[in-house]
Amino acid sequence: MGTFEGPQKDGRVTHEEWHRYYAGVSASIDDDAYFELMMRNCWHISGGEGQSENTTNRRMLVTRSDGSQSVEEVKNDLGMSREEAARSLRAQFQDSTVGSTWGNAPPKNTRPW
Repeated sequence: MGTFEGPQKDGRVTHEEWHRYYAGVSASIDDDAYFELMMRNCWHISGGEGQSENTTNRRMLVTRSDGSQSVEEVKNDLGMSREEAARSLRAQFQDSTVGSTWGNAPPKNTRPW
């Protein structure tokens, strides 16, 4: 938190402090597309085009009732469990089965420790 806060160390990051911090970060990055990608990935903001397209949000395999499949992004996935992500996609694709996950969470029981 100290990274964002300015001289007033009150344990809260105001909009002004956040803006000042990222204005400084932005000034040190030559490529606007890279800065946009960094912001989208860091804060799990969906969207972007080309070089700026977000790549960190979790994605899951969706199988529709007609048998077709697609990999769909889970929007606003920050802090979501795999089960919550699957529920979110099931609500969005009601005639579908939600399966495998891609992204920031390993499958259960696959960690070596």
